[in-house]
Amino acid sequence: MNVTNLQIKISEDCPKNIKESILKYWKIENDAFLYKPKTIAKSLEIPTHKLSALIKESSECHFETPCDYCFEEIKHIVSSQTAFNYLTHQSEYVCQSCSDLIEEKERIEAEKEREERIKSLKNALKNKNWEHLNRYQFKIFNDIIHMDSFSSLLKQYRNTKNNLFWSAIFTLRDLDLIVLIYSSFGASVVDIQYLNELKELLPDYLIKNDNNEDVTFNKETNELRFKLTKNPNQYSYDSPEYSGTLEFKQNIVLKPGVEYSFGAWKRQNDVLYLTIIPTEDKPLLPKQKNKAW
Repeated sequence: MNVTNLQIKISEDCPKNIKESILKYWKIENDAFLYKPKTIAKSLEIPTHKLSALIKESSECHFETPCDYCFEEIKHIVSSQTAFNYLTHQSEYVCQSCSDLIEEKERIEAEKEREERIKSLKNALKNKNWEHLNRYQFKIFNDIIHMDSFSSLLKQYRNTKNNLFWSAIFTLRDLDLIVLIYSSFGASVVDIQYLNELKELLPDYLIKNDNNEDVTFNKETNELRFKLTKNPNQYSYDSPEYSGTLEFKQNIVLKPGVEYSFGAWKRQNDVLYLTIIPTEDKPLLPKQKNKAW
């Protein structure tokens, strides 16, 4: 860091021999102090902590450094080599005014992101995104809402296969039903947030019984929703790119003469989420027909 206008100010009543030692203490060449405090203290035959008190009482180091944002020269006053090194050896220096502006900007951006998350969560409730969940995913979803903490949720599912549990968690996140809070390093999930309205807005046909039995679903639906998972054993061109097994918990009735709309969305690990619903339920979707080239 570029240091300018370096000045050492020593009190007028400081003895000459002490003044010489103080000047040695503050002597700098090539951005480094020439003498360590221990060396100065030894020459004065005093403990190092007493030297530190003497330096603080009898001298000040004045200097300026530029702000890396506004480039204004900022004045500093320190009373130890440690304080000087702390200010001058930073990878970047930001003055208080710029720091306040940056903090305010980050606060505004964080608030904007929070509002966007809330908007997405509310849209998920409005669109009943929980209808995309299978029985296992909904059970976890329901447990998240009723658990007193994230650690309690982890404890309840500690004996569950890890990939199944986190696959369900990430599905809930992708459907904007929950928000995952990560650690400061972004390496792990430390908490889960959701809208309090969920407890009141969960549909009647997805309920948790008083005796903690599994989730109960409607017996019939006119919508088909499931995931197309990658085929892990694709050894030739004749092998399907997507394969797996399905177990439906309801009767799915697709009636002849009814126009249906379909859509497929990419999820994690190249999984496709396929939905087939009556077009009249999504009136803004365009009509579509396949046509050979």
